[in-house]
Amino acid sequence: MTVRFIPHSAIDQKLLIKIIEVKMKSWPYSIEEQLKWIEKNIDDNDVHVLLIDSKDNILAYLNLIEIETTINNVKCLAVGIGNVCAVEKGKGYGSTLIRKTNDYLTENKKTGFLFCNNQLLPFYQALNWEIVPQGSYTIDGIEPKTNVMGFNLRLNIKTMNYHGKIF
Repeated sequence: MTVRFIPHSAIDQKLLIKIIEVKMKSWPYSIEEQLKWIEKNIDDNDVHVLLIDSKDNILAYLNLIEIETTINNVKCLAVGIGNVCAVEKGKGYGSTLIRKTNDYLTENKKTGFLFCNNQLLPFYQALNWEIVPQGSYTIDGIEPKTNVMGFNLRLNIKTMNYHGKIF
């Protein structure tokens, strides 16, 4: 298995459809709806991360979005991690993909953030992601019901506010 980091600008339509087919295993939206979401939320410099088997099949997928957030009243650049999914659960594909993404973030000295529900907290915590304390963050000015997790945090987050595209 290999992990490929591919800028969106380098993704052709055939590969994009393969990515969408993997995403549809977790989110049952039509191909057209998925394409619209990608067009609206993924920029050319954002990155698709693929776990590929020896036959060039995509086993797991996520995307990396360049974001700007405000932490402790200071604007910070970071990476939003979204759409983490795999063709099959329980095979370790997601863990492999997140570990490689963690390596990428560490090597590039970047902080990563993701949104997740309660049942996924243990999965990400086991992969060294930290929970941003509830009540300390807002998304588009409101306190969300979802959890925010961070990786490679260099600051003790007292307040965090994110205004931007969904990842």
